[in-house]
Amino acid sequence: VSLATATTSPERVANFEAIIANIDNMSVANCNMAFNKAFNGVDGMTFTFVGNASADDIKKYAELYIGSIKAGERTKAIKHEVKSKGNKSISFVEKQSDNRASVFSVTRIKGNNNYSDEVIYNMLGDILVYKYTEVIREKMGASYGVGAQIHSANKTPAGYTRSFYAQYSTTDKHVVASSAEILNQVKIIAENGPAHEDFIKSIESRKKNYVNEQINNNFWLKTLNELYIYDRETFNSFPEIINSITEKDIQKAAQTILKGKEITVIMTSEEL
Repeated sequence: VSLATATTSPERVANFEAIIANIDNMSVANCNMAFNKAFNGVDGMTFTFVGNASADDIKKYAELYIGSIKAGERTKAIKHEVKSKGNKSISFVEKQSDNRASVFSVTRIKGNNNYSDEVIYNMLGDILVYKYTEVIREKMGASYGVGAQIHSANKTPAGYTRSFYAQYSTTDKHVVASSAEILNQVKIIAENGPAHEDFIKSIESRKKNYVNEQINNNFWLKTLNELYIYDRETFNSFPEIINSITEKDIQKAAQTILKGKEITVIMTSEEL
């Protein structure tokens, strides 16, 4: 049996304007405090189970394992609106166990509940990982790898939003030049479109995964969550959608990211 949890309470996600307003106070201690507030209990989560166990067995184990987690105190509700303007960056020093630097970048954009757009942004995420691997890892030698992902659309009172995340570990001497490549590679795709070989690679990879992952519980967990949480039928529509996407669609998605609100956090082990 597989278990997926999703935090769905609006109070668990601070609005972007508040994040930008408070980013100057960013520290490891404050990050830990924010995490503990956001994930302080199971009362704000939705649980989805997939597998060959009976409902009675699932109920028994759910009560045993989930029921043992403290509910915690609910955080104060936060009005969730996306109306901030501009970008913001912060750098701070925190000695790390391996004396390395860390980079985290997030860009928030307006979104919608269209599954076709979801697939387009997933492909853009694939292509950006290819480029970050080529530039930041192979050419610059700045990191073992860069994680990048464009998250599903999130429904808020102000409308749907979507977030582009990139994070990686590097060294103090590489941190400035490598972090500039996060949005620089988005700009290149926005101006010129994706490299054709990267576009084909992403399509082939996603088609292959669509077939191969159907034997896994996690595939059906995601499919059920898409249907019951996001109200999107994805299983039957994916083949037609993936075959209809063009390089222009990827280019347009990259252009949309550049219009978003960005925060970049850089943590170094020593003063630069």
